[in-house]
Amino acid sequence: MGLFSKEKFKCDICGAEKTKLFTFKVEGGMLCNDCFDKLGKEKYQKGFSLEQAKKQLSGIEIVPELSKEEKKAQKEKLKEETAHFHSLEKDYMKLKLTVNSGKDQINCNGWGNNVILWQRTDGSIYFNTNFHDNFSLIRYEWNGPEYEIVTNTITKQKGKKTKKGKSGRMTAGALVGTALMPGVGTIVGAAIGAGGKGKEKTKGTETSDTTQKQVEVPSKAMVYLRDNTSSKEISLIITCDSSIDMELKRFKFAEEPQSIDASDIQKTAEALKSLKELVDLGVLTQEEFDSKKAELLNN
Repeated sequence: MGLFSKEKFKCDICGAEKTKLFTFKVEGGMLCNDCFDKLGKEKYQKGFSLEQAKKQLSGIEIVPELSKEEKKAQKEKLKEETAHFHSLEKDYMKLKLTVNSGKDQINCNGWGNNVILWQRTDGSIYFNTNFHDNFSLIRYEWNGPEYEIVTNTITKQKGKKTKKGKSGRMTAGALVGTALMPGVGTIVGAAIGAGGKGKEKTKGTETSDTTQKQVEVPSKAMVYLRDNTSSKEISLIITCDSSIDMELKRFKFAEEPQSIDASDIQKTAEALKSLKELVDLGVLTQEEFDSKKAELLNN
């Protein structure tokens, strides 16, 4: 019986049927290549037995290899399931997000930083095409928009151009003839020309117009989720701006979305500074300061 014989042998561990090329004989039985690959280096020792193999693989889940028909059926089922989920997505809310940290917790490693958040009609969410995932949005925290000043300067020049220098001319050369011998003459001619040289100048005024505008720049926000399968709370760091903030507020959250106005933070800081100065001057006691501080922070 040749190595490439089509005769099949049954694995004594997982039950898969393989040809001789993909089976390995051990003391007391036969193993398929999948089970054999899971064994340690002891499998190469003389006298390695089926019982030893079973003992090594006892803590490892053995998944029998699918037949061609089973693989085809599985592929068709996945195709139908995907089409079904896509048909439902027309009623779902979606938002493109840039996730900077936490992609592994939402099963999006290998997708890059850009993911799509989908929210079902029941409020549960998943990301990209991970249809079977089931998360809930708990809350998100953002410190409000951040801005930078962009300066743009445009320089304009008004006036006319003038040219100063010599102008070019061409004069006829002199003809000089000297008879050296009868019938033969020598003619010497010269043409004298002068080319013009000069500098071009612009007379006028130069003006510049400088404008400044405030431009929003992306900042970071925290999004908190609950894995509804394990009840574990997870967090994501996303890139956020005013438009993302507006879109996120349209989604269903277990808690009310929190976004803090940067101007409110500045006002609170200034108020605390003023109160501290009153303590230093002896106008307020430390207890009064602590009470006012707690009141401001709670608000």
